[in-house]
Amino acid sequence: MEIGLFRLVCANGLVIADSKFAQVKRRHAGVEKEEIFEVIHEASKEFPNVWSKVSEYKSMKLTNGQRFDFASKVVEYQWGADSVISPNSLLNTRRPEDQSDDLFSTYNVLQENIIKGGVHYTNPQRQTLRRTRAIKNATRDIRINQELWTMMELFRSTKRFR
Repeated sequence: MEIGLFRLVCANGLVIADSKFAQVKRRHAGVEKEEIFEVIHEASKEFPNVWSKVSEYKSMKLTNGQRFDFASKVVEYQWGADSVISPNSLLNTRRPEDQSDDLFSTYNVLQENIIKGGVHYTNPQRQTLRRTRAIKNATRDIRINQELWTMMELFRSTKRFR
């Protein structure tokens, strides 16, 4: 079971990746429903910690250089160091509430642009305009979300994305 955050209006599937509350694993074959409820209750106890971190991330303002570094690290993770995807193209916001320079808003913008796809880039071989594809594989979606959360956690502790 993974803990996730869903924003109002948009269910873009943010998944939290923190070693303390990222997931609860239990074998579920032949498990009574009371045990399942117990696991859910156990995981829900961590939500105050999640909200505390989200509040902290929202209060951390990033410079344009830091936002670019975050986007560069995301491009490198998602498409490799030699990618033709521009970090700036990943920083284009899709919704007014994400037009902020705080860490959590930047994370949301990057996450949504990767998961939803549609980021423009130029194919270097044919010089044609292309768009990135949406992520539809649930395992890949969760892995990307967890990596982005980890990057955000790293910045919180070191004030660097690299």
